[in-house]
Amino acid sequence: MRTAFFRNENQENLTSSLPEEHFFDRIEDKYVLNTNLLPQLLERIANIMPPFYNNGSDATYTLIESIYFDSLSLEFYQHHLKELPIRYKMRVRRYAPGGVWDTETLFYEVKKKEMEKSKKIRFVISEHDLAKLKKGFAPTFSKELLMINAKLGEEKLYTRVSKAQKLYEKYSLVPSIKISYLRHAFELNDIRVTIDYNITSNFLLLKSDLKVNKLENSGDSILNNKILSDKISEISNKYCVQNIAVMEIKHKQIGEFPDRIRDLLIQFNLNKVSFSKYVHSVSQVISS
Repeated sequence: MRTAFFRNENQENLTSSLPEEHFFDRIEDKYVLNTNLLPQLLERIANIMPPFYNNGSDATYTLIESIYFDSLSLEFYQHHLKELPIRYKMRVRRYAPGGVWDTETLFYEVKKKEMEKSKKIRFVISEHDLAKLKKGFAPTFSKELLMINAKLGEEKLYTRVSKAQKLYEKYSLVPSIKISYLRHAFELNDIRVTIDYNITSNFLLLKSDLKVNKLENSGDSILNNKILSDKISEISNKYCVQNIAVMEIKHKQIGEFPDRIRDLLIQFNLNKVSFSKYVHSVSQVISS
């Protein structure tokens, strides 16, 4: 019998032979700034830490596209609104270093946020797998999937696919929104800094198909619940994504920044904020 995924979540080893996976169990601090500051900020960071090149490319930026999955009642979104201590995001992500798509590599990702810590697992899927996901079929373990995830090994891949499958089926997930943006990334030791901008989104569901008229396990309507309705309005109106960039500092321990990073935050008057591209984008759809 195979081991159940997250059998002991405190002992789950999320590392593998994929070179970047030591960053998948981390703290993520986010900062929002006006895009007018981008040239200065990028120049300053480049003097502090070297660029991180995605998938071996030497491109200075990467175009990223993520398809997020949620239920028709947007339960993952609601979990974030209600600030549950444990919440999930599920997405398929692909990368275009220098704007050129890597057509052979799609990553299925499950991201778990527990208090301050974020844990992410992922595995490679094919375009055929993505097509099945879009039709409502949960990810499944197969020999074909193992072939394109050889570095993970059979046991680790099986546990990851099982976790994704369990969540997919529990919430009856469907593709909900596609979000794209440009990213510059830098890395030094156990610190990675990413800067995302030109954020765009495309809602993949008809509003008439949504079941957000009912709160999870409640008879209340989201928009008739004043606390949540006000929160949705606040989120959707707080930022104009066309004019902002989102900087993330990904690290292992709370406050574990080099002095030069701290100086940079002070220089640009950047303060830690709560921001999710997914939550912001969906909030704009719900409140429109």
